[in-house]
Amino acid sequence: MIHYFQNKFALSEKGARDLMSASISCTFTNLSLMIPIAIIYLLLEELISPIYKGIYKEPNILKYIFIVYISIEYNIYFSIHSINKTFFSFI
Repeated sequence: MIHYFQNKFALSEKGARDLMSASISCTFTNLSLMIPIAIIYLLLEELISPIYKGIYKEPNILKYIFIVYISIEYNIYFSIHSINKTFFSFI
């Protein structure tokens, strides 16, 4: 893949490695931004289930607090990592 980037964009080997590293890092950052939407979907599904299933089940709020905490940590880590890999790769 590094040789592909070198030939396609006329990059040095270090430039191709940095481009590949920044691309992977940005991909994980974008995926981390999708996690809160999945959490909202799971919570709404659990809250709306009595309407279409007829059985009320109390939502486990600790589970959602834990998932939100993990997603915030994941989001912060990959955002900082992405910024460092994308904008400060020359250092």
